[in-house]
Amino acid sequence: MKPIFTFSFILFFKLILFSSYNSYSQNDSSKANHNHIIGIGGYVFRNAALVSFEYGKRTKNWNELTIPVYFTKEGRRKGITIAGSYHIALVKKRSRFNFFISPELNLAYSWYERLNTGTNVSRFGYFICFGLIPQVRLTNRIVLVYEFKFGHGYLWAKNDKYSFNNEVIYTERGWYFRYLPAFRLKYSF
Repeated sequence: MKPIFTFSFILFFKLILFSSYNSYSQNDSSKANHNHIIGIGGYVFRNAALVSFEYGKRTKNWNELTIPVYFTKEGRRKGITIAGSYHIALVKKRSRFNFFISPELNLAYSWYERLNTGTNVSRFGYFICFGLIPQVRLTNRIVLVYEFKFGHGYLWAKNDKYSFNNEVIYTERGWYFRYLPAFRLKYSF
């Protein structure tokens, strides 16, 4: 009987002691500031598809610094683009609707097989993009976003080592315009 009484008294004492301190979730649950953002999105063109993932951090004035990754597929051409983007919020407070202006720098790489020759062509380059991003807050943590980004950049192309007698069969280089739209669902934590 005595050990059960001692155990009960110690448990009761610990509950009183710990319940008198406010933890973060108890004290500021209505004012929680979720600064980290992850998102997934995509867009389908007539003959191409774009899937994007994003990780970001929100600053004190509701701007966002993000790192999006884009995967593209158009016929036999596949590509990956890694970018750094800064979303400048036009509404500097927590609201249901917000609008962002977004400068972005992309590093792009794509590859595809040249006709039926067995020769693979790689394309790499950079783009400087500018975006307009309206968003709607669905819940406290979930946001629906439509990203409309367009950019201009330079791409280089080269054949792989299986070119016939090291002769360049196909080259492609020059200035290109790029369009990166996405419907994206973001989650803040």
